[in-house]
Amino acid sequence: MPVYDDHFLDDCHDVPEGRLPRWWFGGFASICVAFAVAPIDIVKTHMQIQRKKRSILGTVKRIYSLKRLWGFYDGFSAAILRQMTSTNIHFIVYETGKKMEYVDRDSYLGKIILGCVAGACGSACGIPTDLINVRMQTDMKVPPHKRRNYKHVIDGLIRIPKEEGWKALYKGGSVAALKSSLSTCSQIALYDIVSCQTT
Repeated sequence: MPVYDDHFLDDCHDVPEGRLPRWWFGGFASICVAFAVAPIDIVKTHMQIQRKKRSILGTVKRIYSLKRLWGFYDGFSAAILRQMTSTNIHFIVYETGKKMEYVDRDSYLGKIILGCVAGACGSACGIPTDLINVRMQTDMKVPPHKRRNYKHVIDGLIRIPKEEGWKALYKGGSVAALKSSLSTCSQIALYDIVSCQTT
């Protein structure tokens, strides 16, 4: 390992003075993306659970006939809360972990493991909001007397523990945590490794 003097600045390791933290940009960018892809996400979800096979256009028409344009943003409050919490936690844990003494800045394996840990930490907040998002997206397909009718994500977070127990918030949690760990590792850690190699 080469020894650098106190005036050395490595763009891959240090954040120039005045630059906002990377996690803030990551969370804000995720919110913007969530707004843009929400209609696509709900069409995808409906196509995955539909009994009668419909094309993309047919699914779009069906959603519009049920709830008009607002139907394409069902569950959006849950998606936003997920990005504001889970996604930001991914970046915070990863960036904080890189600064700890026992994490070697130049270790690829260390960054990959740190990415997995960051994903697992973020999933603690992401699993309940993702569950509510899916339920709100698909509620319109259920008969009126069986609908959950969550008003927004906070309503879901309050009602689910009361009606089903707090464990219900983490249905499918182990698989979701594994997915979050692998995706965060792929997105953040590998991007960090590649960007450092190209600068």
